[in-house]
Amino acid sequence: ILQRYRRIALWLILGVYGVIGLLLAWRYGPAGSAAVLLPAVGGGVLAVALLAWAGVPVNLFHVLALLLVLGMGSDYAIFLREARGAEGPALLAVVLAVATAALSFGLLGFSSTPFIRAIGQVQALGIALALVLALALRPASVTSNR
Repeated sequence: ILQRYRRIALWLILGVYGVIGLLLAWRYGPAGSAAVLLPAVGGGVLAVALLAWAGVPVNLFHVLALLLVLGMGSDYAIFLREARGAEGPALLAVVLAVATAALSFGLLGFSSTPFIRAIGQVQALGIALALVLALALRPASVTSNR
């Protein structure tokens, strides 16, 4: 039953990613939407891929944690994109937010309770990778306005 719910949850999450992509396209245009959403998508996909590569069987709770990665990863990209002239403080705030969240969720990744461990693993890896991707995909105008 949980395998069936995992598939359903994965399709629903993909739908949520699509709806959020459309809403971001309304604000940033198609290319800007992709640049804002790609860190969250990439962070989640890479986190699950790394766990699968390490031999961790992906379950429903790994998939549900992708919603948290979506929310936090896209926030980081939006904050960095909207910095406009204040890149330093925005970058510091985002890096500190990622550090504290990755530390707290990373500690959950060591839990002996399987569903808590699953959420912590995906979340810690996903948001750290989302930060790296968000930094790499910042618009050129943000990085050159110093």
